[in-house]
Amino acid sequence: MRVALGFSARYSVSANWTVVFANIARNVRYDLVLGHDTHFAIDISRSRLVHAFLQLNPDYIFLIDTDIFPFLCRDKKCEIFYDVVNYFIENYSKYDVIGVYHMNKRLEPNVYVFTEKRNFAGFEYYDYKPLKLEIGTGVHRVDAMGIGIVMFKPEVFEKIPYPWFRILHLYDQESKTSLEMGEDIYFFTQCKQHNIPVHVTTDVIALHEAVSYLTPDGRVFVVNPFVSFNT
Repeated sequence: MRVALGFSARYSVSANWTVVFANIARNVRYDLVLGHDTHFAIDISRSRLVHAFLQLNPDYIFLIDTDIFPFLCRDKKCEIFYDVVNYFIENYSKYDVIGVYHMNKRLEPNVYVFTEKRNFAGFEYYDYKPLKLEIGTGVHRVDAMGIGIVMFKPEVFEKIPYPWFRILHLYDQESKTSLEMGEDIYFFTQCKQHNIPVHVTTDVIALHEAVSYLTPDGRVFVVNPFVSFNT
């Protein structure tokens, strides 16, 4: 079995993330293909990376963001999880698209359900709202998520036209209004329109790397989801 694991590195990555990623890759028990892309536009970078992987005929494609750390949650306790790739293949192989339960830097769910269908200057899209799930409750059907860590079956990218990821900045001259959409929501909008089911597992979650700031009065302010999550 061949597994492709890659990331988009538009900027430098931290030493902490590099160590975690190296351990994730080292633990993979299958024929592993590693890849990364450095294009400054994240949507182009993700699409180029997937295109490169597809030339190698993988059985699964994993994308991971460069500020994301996976945690396995059991018995209300979550620990850093280096075995995430093997775990997904062994437990979630039947799903076309499945990701970790992704939290943003404010510890809010980066997982969404679509609501009302709309049309903007000929482009069909959906309003969406966050979906809060209970950690440790298994797999849930969703409509969209931040990439975080996601496993894709390659045939998904045969059903959706290229480019698979796209940042939209649309403007309607008649109404003088605009529409903006991130590359991840765009991809999952395409999944919805092509009847590709999307799932997340709440047994593995993704947290963002901590960020620190120097305040004007000389104090260090730390936004640290790891501390917040475990207290």
